[in-house]
Amino acid sequence: AGTGSLRFSLRRTKAAALKLARPLMEAGVRAVMISDGEPDFEQETIDYAKELGGMLDCIFVGPEGSPGVEFLKRLARAVGGKSEECDLKKGNALLEKSLTQFLLTAGR
Repeated sequence: AGTGSLRFSLRRTKAAALKLARPLMEAGVRAVMISDGEPDFEQETIDYAKELGGMLDCIFVGPEGSPGVEFLKRLARAVGGKSEECDLKKGNALLEKSLTQFLLTAGR
């Protein structure tokens, strides 16, 4: 029973992250989700993000060839955001660049 509860909780982490970001997004702050994009509840997460009505950009940091990259692209598109892919095996420079770009273009 304990393992099932843990698995259930982990599957909902992206929706939970959006719930934490909700007050900021509702206040007009642009949010950035950095993730491996591996959801079990894709549509639930997209629907919830749409309800927030804010801007959400996504940065994929998972393994190359992962289906998570396509999910994060769909999620960002669904709420008017942008998406990027960063290979952390090549260091943090690309992630830093992507975050900087998203933050500098906030509100545009």
